[in-house]
Amino acid sequence: SMLLLGDNDFAYVENKEILQLLDHFDILNKGEYFLFQIGRMHFFHGNLEKSKTVERLGYHFVLVSEKIHEKIVPFLLSNVVRFYFKIPRSDYLFLGHLHYLGMVGRTVFCGTLNRKAQYFSNSFGYVTVEHENFVPVEEGITLHHEKQR
Repeated sequence: SMLLLGDNDFAYVENKEILQLLDHFDILNKGEYFLFQIGRMHFFHGNLEKSKTVERLGYHFVLVSEKIHEKIVPFLLSNVVRFYFKIPRSDYLFLGHLHYLGMVGRTVFCGTLNRKAQYFSNSFGYVTVEHENFVPVEEGITLHHEKQR
């Protein structure tokens, strides 16, 4: 089985039971930049920012815009990634880097297991996907919101 985590999760998981569980999976990202495709599902993890300065500015933009509406940045990032990689709106896109857990259209944000960097409220958790023939349906994508301590 393969597992896609959000950004920095593998390095910062505090729950030792989760770490033991992760040993049974092939971890696909471990913090690296990558894009791969399985059927009509596209998985992306990494920075489009290309510099730490732009990434830091993005972080502050997240803090301000989330107070207006939590989906502003996810919506913008979804569109930028789809445009950059030419991913059709009919396909599913899974993004890890933002630390947001939720869906914007057919873009699924994979949340975070890193309690030190949870920028969006109610985004500590993970995503599971059940699908047949690599054509997922929305009912087959589950967002698992974990309770805060």
